[in-house]
Amino acid sequence: MSKEMRLKNPYRAIGYFIAFTLAGYLLLLAFKSMFPTVTLEIRGAFIGLEFCLIYLIARIFHGSPFKPTKGAPYLESLRHVLGLLLIGYVSPVIVIIIAGPQSVFQDARPPFVDTWSPFILAFALIHWGVISVMVAYFYHAVTYDLFSKLSRFFGILGATALVTINYNFPLLSNYWNLWDILFFGLVFAYSYSVNRNPAALASAYLLSEVPLWWCILAPLGAPTLATYFVGRFWISLIALLSLFKSGPKFNFRAS
Repeated sequence: MSKEMRLKNPYRAIGYFIAFTLAGYLLLLAFKSMFPTVTLEIRGAFIGLEFCLIYLIARIFHGSPFKPTKGAPYLESLRHVLGLLLIGYVSPVIVIIIAGPQSVFQDARPPFVDTWSPFILAFALIHWGVISVMVAYFYHAVTYDLFSKLSRFFGILGATALVTINYNFPLLSNYWNLWDILFFGLVFAYSYSVNRNPAALASAYLLSEVPLWWCILAPLGAPTLATYFVGRFWISLIALLSLFKSGPKFNFRAS
């Protein structure tokens, strides 16, 4: 790589980081000023516009965020990220054992949902489906690919920082969720650096997004939602054990 190309790379990565952040926060401020009451329709419109804006920013600084990558196979990549998520899956199971299913059922309900309805289910599937693509491709794949031109460390750091600053808009909401930062941020960034398969990250995100599963399983009651928490714990544990059995492939290699 020429010296000129090495100089261009950090500016391209930093430009994407800044444009991504400004677009999201400015759009949020615009929506807050225009719509003091946030309905599901407004929430859906915001996510749709944010997706379009960030997609255009990704095209400018990176090219198509959905172009094929030479990464690890999907199932191998999914096993890797799910194994790394095990620690994050333990605490709800402990709460269920100590306090019962109803405790996690109440905490899992999205704050913008009063009562369940079929419309809520349809909204949730579309809403978090779009966000899963944003997290996997815009937050991680594009960011890592740009910053990793400097080094793998900067690729992981850049993607983690982008999630920390932008996911849930903590600079405005003051909502700094440690689970999201560690797992949707650091763990996802590291797993992507190993496997380079954003589709696996999107799938792991959907499995991990508790409010989505509340919207899917709420009509079946607290015991069914508790089964989801226990089920994903066992899936993650099996994935982690299989990673250890695979030997060197679990080591800190990068594609």
